[in-house]
Amino acid sequence: YPRDSNMKSDWECRSCGFTVEHNIPLGITIKLEERLYKKSYSDTPESWETFLDELYEKLHQNNFICMKAKRIILQIYGVREGYRLKELSAAQLERKIDLCRNYLDVMGVLEPGYRVWRGRILEEMLGPLTMMVQMKMQAQEIGKLEYMLRYKEIINMIREASKCRQFLERNLQNDSMMGEFYAKWVQPLTKIINS
Repeated sequence: YPRDSNMKSDWECRSCGFTVEHNIPLGITIKLEERLYKKSYSDTPESWETFLDELYEKLHQNNFICMKAKRIILQIYGVREGYRLKELSAAQLERKIDLCRNYLDVMGVLEPGYRVWRGRILEEMLGPLTMMVQMKMQAQEIGKLEYMLRYKEIINMIREASKCRQFLERNLQNDSMMGEFYAKWVQPLTKIINS
């Protein structure tokens, strides 16, 4: 971490006190960011996960470069051919959920409140979270009470995502489409509750 608020402050480890001149971490950051921008969005999620692990060797897991890579990975899971939501394993669904939660936690500190990006990440998480709850219920890994609590969490996410959308330009077609999108994820949950 920088020793003080001066832009050219030396960096010091908070654990051991090791100090390094400011230009060294700056150079590392610039090189890693260049690698991020040179990386192809069309690479597989596994390739992006490997890249993220390489970033962790040099950067804190919540560094802005790592967060950019995480955002790309969470967008790939569920959209890309071969990685659509219904094709993802339980581990990949959990990974997408973890990436979404981490992104919300970190970026929520930097930009609190109902932001468009927040609504989009919540929407990214709706599908995998709903699928995981259904899988766990069908496998009898959770009971009806736990299911109801998770269902409530999903409903609250939908409410929050819709509040975040209030800052987008509105039109009837988009509103109808988003209503159908939210209903698509809530409908299977409602069936189990009513049974």
